[in-house]
Amino acid sequence: MEHRNSESKNAFDAQIRQRKGKTSADIHLEFGFGKGRFIRFLFLIVAKALYFMAEKLQLSYNQINILVYFFVLPLVYLSLLDHILGFHYLKVAALLVSVVFFLVCRDFSIFSDALFSKSVRFLRYFDRFGMTYESASIWICVVLPGILLVALIGCVG
Repeated sequence: MEHRNSESKNAFDAQIRQRKGKTSADIHLEFGFGKGRFIRFLFLIVAKALYFMAEKLQLSYNQINILVYFFVLPLVYLSLLDHILGFHYLKVAALLVSVVFFLVCRDFSIFSDALFSKSVRFLRYFDRFGMTYESASIWICVVLPGILLVALIGCVG
C-alpha cells in the first residue's frame, strides 16, 4: 500500500512541477471554469492535502481518506448537532462506536482499502450522469459536507 501511495504522490507532484514557472494568467487559463478545469484544480488541492496528512501521520492515502470522511467529519457534525440540541449523546455514541470499531478491526489498512474502493465505485457511478470522478468527488465529498458544516455552524450561533 505504501508503494501505491508514493506512486500516486509522485504522479501528483509531477503535475504540480509542470505548473511551476507559469504566470498567474497561465494558471488562470489552465484552471478556468471551462471544461471542468476548476473542479480538477480543487480535486488536486484536496488530494494533496490528504496526501500531506497521510505522510505526516504515516498512513496510506486510503487510510487518511477513510478516517477523515467516515470518522472525523461525522464526529464533527454530531458534536455540532449535540451542541445545538444541548446534550452530548450523539458525540459520545460516535466515539464509543469508533473505539469499538478500532478494537474489533483486525487490519485497518485492508478495511480502508476495501471501503475506499467502494467509495470510488460509488463516485464513478455518477459518470452515467456526465460527472467525472473528480467532479463527483468535489460535489459529494467537499461541497455537500461544506454546506452541511456551514448550516450546522450557523445553527450553533
